[in-house]
Amino acid sequence: KARYLRQNDRNEEIKKPTKKGKVLLIDDEWSKGWGDLCKNALTTDSVQLTVLEYDYKDKKYTFIKRAIENKIKEFDPDVVILDLRLTQNDHDNDAIENYTGIKILQEIHKINAGIQVIMFTATSKSTILEKLYEKRILGYIKKEHPSDASIDTQKNIDKLVALVDKG
Repeated sequence: KARYLRQNDRNEEIKKPTKKGKVLLIDDEWSKGWGDLCKNALTTDSVQLTVLEYDYKDKKYTFIKRAIENKIKEFDPDVVILDLRLTQNDHDNDAIENYTGIKILQEIHKINAGIQVIMFTATSKSTILEKLYEKRILGYIKKEHPSDASIDTQKNIDKLVALVDKG
């Protein structure tokens, strides 16, 4: 927001979660600011956030799956914020069933069907976004790019906080 300030940007307070629980962020771009954004928006006295700091890009699915399963069993989150596309192959593929995030979502539900999952995605394809709800997600957050004027940063963060509270 500081780097790409728009004229109509206003300095509003970011809402914080009001419920108690544990949140796990699984995102290949955690080190590119998404981890920091979630820490700033979600960490309170009652919400514990952990970021799975893992390098997904050059790993095979079996290694990624094992790392995530171990973290979920160790941390026992109430809510998982899960990136839809964790590997480079996901960007070269249009079949939603083959996205690493969808496969991991199904594994999370096998471990504990009560874990609420919020999908994190940069896609703007409505067909993909609609199919996500068929996979039993709580909701999705569209990652924004500074040049994308269709997303309001404040509203997007507020939506994330509201979904975490709901989860």
